[in-house]
Amino acid sequence: MRKRKAELIAQGVAEAEMRDRGWHRCRNDEGKRMRDPDDAAAFVAKREETAKRFLKALEREFGGTWHKQSDAIAFALATYAPKTAEMIVDSEHLWPVVQEVRRVEWEAEAEGAAELADRIRRNSAAGADDPFSPF
Repeated sequence: MRKRKAELIAQGVAEAEMRDRGWHRCRNDEGKRMRDPDDAAAFVAKREETAKRFLKALEREFGGTWHKQSDAIAFALATYAPKTAEMIVDSEHLWPVVQEVRRVEWEAEAEGAAELADRIRRNSAAGADDPFSPF
């Protein structure tokens, strides 16, 4: 990885461009410059063809409901291919989904914290007026 990065820098490719394109696109063929934008359509077509082959193979092996076994798929990847799982989560296709899930979780946490703070504030105010309150 370091060697390939050094080669790309020597070819005049900026680090920001490498980050934007992702490692899998930067490392294509050793010694060659990164793909030209003209190759983008061929790359997309090949990726879609490969994705369809994966889906057909999964359906053939596990039946039409294979996608309902997401926990088993996640367990298999996390246990037997953790680097692959990491690359999938970091891929340009799932990264926005992961960020959206995290945003929803953060909002729920913030709502919970705000609700708790409101409840504490109300209870504190009620305790000040309560003659039996120890406060």
